[in-house]
Amino acid sequence: MFEYGISKARELAKYERDQEETVFYIPKQLVIFIEQNLSIKDELRLRLIFPDGQEVNYQVPVMKYWEYSQERILERRLYPLLPLQVFKLRYQMETIKNRRNHTEQELRELIQKAQQIVESISNEAVRLFQAEEIDGEDLHKMLLANEELFRYLNSRYVNDERLNEEVLSMTRTLYDPIVAEKAKLEGKLEGKLEGKLEAARNALIEGIEPTIIAKITGLSLETVQKLKTELAN
Repeated sequence: MFEYGISKARELAKYERDQEETVFYIPKQLVIFIEQNLSIKDELRLRLIFPDGQEVNYQVPVMKYWEYSQERILERRLYPLLPLQVFKLRYQMETIKNRRNHTEQELRELIQKAQQIVESISNEAVRLFQAEEIDGEDLHKMLLANEELFRYLNSRYVNDERLNEEVLSMTRTLYDPIVAEKAKLEGKLEGKLEGKLEAARNALIEGIEPTIIAKITGLSLETVQKLKTELAN
């Protein structure tokens, strides 16, 4: 982590001519720990000691993800981290699997819980998209992350392919109508634009001034002038 910060600082380094010195800009960093570990502190610390005895203390804050509920993630608008909620079950599932007297039913109950979490987060992602809190690409990435994280847990602890198919079907059912609606909207906009262009062409043929056509149609004057040139040719 510290190596990454120093590496980025080297990339961002600038020579300040007025001060005649090179400045290293350390980026703001945050370390995320997903699974519970009581030995993890609230920050990571680094002390730099230079040959002349100067010391610099550098701290990087830590995010203990296991302490964050879905509601808290939403409250803080950390939307890309939502899919990790399902991964919080991995520690519990691993503990059960390593226990000698564990039963398959225990793991199956947890994978079903994981499926419910995935469905909840997927629905929440769609709601965020509809509220324009995230864009279509973000939505796709979140749904894909849900699929992959669930597939990982399922293959490692239960290995029920039917559940993978159910999750895949669920995310596709949510995503495909959105893609279709987007295509429909783009088609309408394209048709609307073509209608304006056709109206502008007809107006030019009638000898109406391009500036007037631009005001009436909402097209740019440059676009109308281009249409006029095309008609002249």
